[in-house]
Amino acid sequence: MPNIASAKKALRVSKRRQKVNTRVSREYREQVKDLKLSSTKGGKTLTKKLASVYSKVDAAVKKGVIHKKKASRIKSRMSGLVKKAQTTKKK
Repeated sequence: MPNIASAKKALRVSKRRQKVNTRVSREYREQVKDLKLSSTKGGKTLTKKLASVYSKVDAAVKKGVIHKKKASRIKSRMSGLVKKAQTTKKK
């Protein structure tokens, strides 16, 4: 435990930020899992879910939770997944 007042405040701030970061990262990961599950089951609203994933991932980048290149990689993989699911469904 910190003894100095500024260190105590830094600990409080750190805990507050940790809660926000955990929430943001959990939200985008849940959206990704939901999209993956829907694509395997053949969900009808894949494009809406893809937009939701994009939104959550971009929010995580803006808050500094994940790196922008990781976000780009996630979005690329998810769009490929949706495209693959839509083409297999048409056949």
